[in-house]
Amino acid sequence: MRIPQIEPVTSLVSDYKALISKLTNGPVILFEQNRPAAVLFSVSEYEKMAARLNQLELLREAKRNLAKAVLHPDMTISHDDLKQILKGRSPKAMG
Repeated sequence: MRIPQIEPVTSLVSDYKALISKLTNGPVILFEQNRPAAVLFSVSEYEKMAARLNQLELLREAKRNLAKAVLHPDMTISHDDLKQILKGRSPKAMG
């Protein structure tokens, strides 16, 4: 784990170029009046974090669906119907 980079919020105005260059070493935590006010990320770090969050949300949904399937096996669908749903089509059995 990296040591957090901490800068005063005034760095945004006084030397924003230096502040942005620090993003290559990870996020920068901006402090205002000795309290954390914001966190700056590089675009690539933000995209990685957003992708990871999306993966975790999909995993959570998959776990919920698995739990429902275990509790209600009569509510499951066939593999072929699932493929059709994922392709954005209505499964044949459903109309």
